[in-house]
Amino acid sequence: LFQSFHRAHMALYRHPLTHPSYTHHPIPTLSSHLDHPHMQTRSKSGIFKPKVYTTTVPAPSPSEPTTYKQASTNPLWCQAMDDEYRSLINQHTWELVPAPRHRKPIGCKSVYHIKRNVDGSISRYKKETFSPVIKQQTILLVLSLTLHNDWPLHHYMDQPPGYVDSRHPHLVCKLKKSLYGLKQAPRAWYNRFSSFLQDIGFQTCTHDTSLFTLRHPHGLVIILLYVDDIVITGSSSALISTITKSMHQNFQLKDLGPLHYFLGIEVLRTSSSLLLHQSKYTEELLTRAGMAESKTASTPMVVRPPSTSDSRLFDNPTFYRSIVGGLHYLDVTRPDIQYAVNRVSQSMHAPTEQNFQALKWILCYLKGSSRRGLLFQKGNLEHPVYSDSDWANDKDDRRSTTGYLLFLGPNLISWCTKKQTRVSRSSTEAEYQAMAAGVSEAMWLHHITDALGLPPFRPKIYCDNESTICVTKNPIIHDRMKHVGSDCHFVREHVMVGTMSAHHVPSSEQLEDILTKPLPPSEFHYLVTHV
Repeated sequence: LFQSFHRAHMALYRHPLTHPSYTHHPIPTLSSHLDHPHMQTRSKSGIFKPKVYTTTVPAPSPSEPTTYKQASTNPLWCQAMDDEYRSLINQHTWELVPAPRHRKPIGCKSVYHIKRNVDGSISRYKKETFSPVIKQQTILLVLSLTLHNDWPLHHYMDQPPGYVDSRHPHLVCKLKKSLYGLKQAPRAWYNRFSSFLQDIGFQTCTHDTSLFTLRHPHGLVIILLYVDDIVITGSSSALISTITKSMHQNFQLKDLGPLHYFLGIEVLRTSSSLLLHQSKYTEELLTRAGMAESKTASTPMVVRPPSTSDSRLFDNPTFYRSIVGGLHYLDVTRPDIQYAVNRVSQSMHAPTEQNFQALKWILCYLKGSSRRGLLFQKGNLEHPVYSDSDWANDKDDRRSTTGYLLFLGPNLISWCTKKQTRVSRSSTEAEYQAMAAGVSEAMWLHHITDALGLPPFRPKIYCDNESTICVTKNPIIHDRMKHVGSDCHFVREHVMVGTMSAHHVPSSEQLEDILTKPLPPSEFHYLVTHV
């Protein structure tokens, strides 16, 4: 279920935009054949007027320095560097030794980054970090479980420039532990952290290696690892407290308290619900695209989009790819835009003017719905799956679109929009490919829930194509379906052994339509409120 919310104050930080510069192209020499006169236009000559994406001057946000010299003039950055250096020394990251002969030490550089709070205010000045990541579906699954069970959530070289030892300025740092920037650093950090968790009794999930679980007589504890961000939850507050104390003794951690902000996702929790949204990120993306003051649209795309095959190429493909990439991160909490984003992503290699117009339409829709998010509510732990396809909907290659929605009770956990890799000969075949994708995702989530100690589930998969439902239950391979092969046997096997069941749903109640086709406003908003 999607839900809009309103807040009294929303901070907006704007960043300067780069505009495409005007480049003069010489006019080609025209052939003077009187028998074949033709018109010479600017576009044919490669001359285009510069496009202006905004007419306002964004208010600058605090800048992030790129060098030590720039950072050393700001006392806040100096304090951040002191804290980071002290942390590295306390962790015995290196020791000073004479430089080996015929060996050149690698350089050392600090990367500066401003960490912000939920409201956009500055939390602290820090260095960029990176490490293993956890899957989006696992995060949503665990957050849904915490709401259902009322669990708490907590969020946890050369010598460096400016810190050269005055007594030993010619010595170099012999690394005893991996440091950010080395290609082996992410793996080294993950190995160290996971080894620590395994030593105190945690198990690593084989189907998502950034998910750790501890089954204890006093309760269950779950840890999610994303880079150097740690989320911990479980059924026993006392057990969580014991584990966090042990973590503090082995690592320098900062306890951020109850979860409010994670991976750019803002988390609003009440006693009965959990709202995940990215309104601040949406506003930043609109500003970056020069659409902060644009008009709004009621849907993310028009019902009958024009063909883009004969449209002129867009003259700033880098800008196009940048905005589309930003939209991909946004659909973590916005499945309502995923189909539209999927369509504009198919032209990343050579975007046209029509593609750019479709991209702007998505941004106009986000302008009017920036405060919409994904709502989790308490309920049962059933696993309904909705699968669908739009048969031969692409006029250029006649390939169909696969889509599925997977729920944990009333909460949407996983969704997908994907263009099928082969042309389907019938709508039944296209629906079967979509159903196979949905069943595959359900089986993967079954392994995750098993690692979390949940009771085994038998998902119900809903499809609005009766022929597809019949094929799943009929052991006979008909002539028109014999070429489908692997998808057919994969789904049918799960139905026969009872690990899942297939059911028909009327087309008017097929929630998955939001991920496979453009819809008129009334139908689109009906499905949004039910998803």
